[in-house]
Amino acid sequence: MIRRIQGLLVRIQGLLVNVLFVLAVIVGYSWLTTTPWGESLPRLNGMMPPPAPLATAMVAGAEPTTTAAAVNVSTATPQATATATATITPSPTITVTPSPTAYVVQYSAIVRQVKGIAELNTKEVLIDVVVTYDAERDGLTALWDKGDFLSVKSTYRVKAGIDWKAVNVNIGANNKVTVTFNPARISSIDEIEELSEVNYYKKGIRAIFAESDTVNSTRLKQARIDLEQKARQRICEMGIVDDAADDAKAYVKSFILQLNPLLSTDDVEVVIGVDQECR
Repeated sequence: MIRRIQGLLVRIQGLLVNVLFVLAVIVGYSWLTTTPWGESLPRLNGMMPPPAPLATAMVAGAEPTTTAAAVNVSTATPQATATATATITPSPTITVTPSPTAYVVQYSAIVRQVKGIAELNTKEVLIDVVVTYDAERDGLTALWDKGDFLSVKSTYRVKAGIDWKAVNVNIGANNKVTVTFNPARISSIDEIEELSEVNYYKKGIRAIFAESDTVNSTRLKQARIDLEQKARQRICEMGIVDDAADDAKAYVKSFILQLNPLLSTDDVEVVIGVDQECR
């Protein structure tokens, strides 16, 4: 084992000697190339700068070998010749944009569909109305006949709307659509008789001996007239006719936009006249 180690050390020592020898040769060769004797030798490093050129002394009194013409040529400052380069300006490319096709509003379809609406009404409600008559008598006869009391309550089915067939459609600039109708109005007011209530009785001592508390037909007829008048007044107070007009405007604008999808909400105006009955 010891012999093996000794042999290995001897090999390593020989290897180190060889490396040192190669390094010494490289360093010596590099130094030699920097001397005048080694200028012709190739450099080991291509990046080393070349040796400085030796200055050549001019001999005094020697005649110059160059002629005057040569001197003029060699010392003359070269004149730069400007060569004009033609610049070609590209001609602009003209792109022709086709004019947009004018959108045609479906006038005939609007008129046809509006007039084709069968139902006049756009609003329907039920309202209750009550009228009361209370006759009170004074004097000597009041003890026997003090008067009577009548109260009638009626329920009405009220319908309001516009006349769809009385329509005027106008197509203005930039496809502005204006649809005009007559005023909205109450189209029907019907009493629901089965929901009506009548309350009648006589006052005074005669009420004890009265054979019947049936109201006089003439008074009841007048009560019906007063009830309908009161119902119409109630309709105006509730704004039922105005609601019908608003519903009609929204409905007409909606289906016009469906027929003409390129239109916007601002392109459509629906005008409905003012109801004079409630004004």
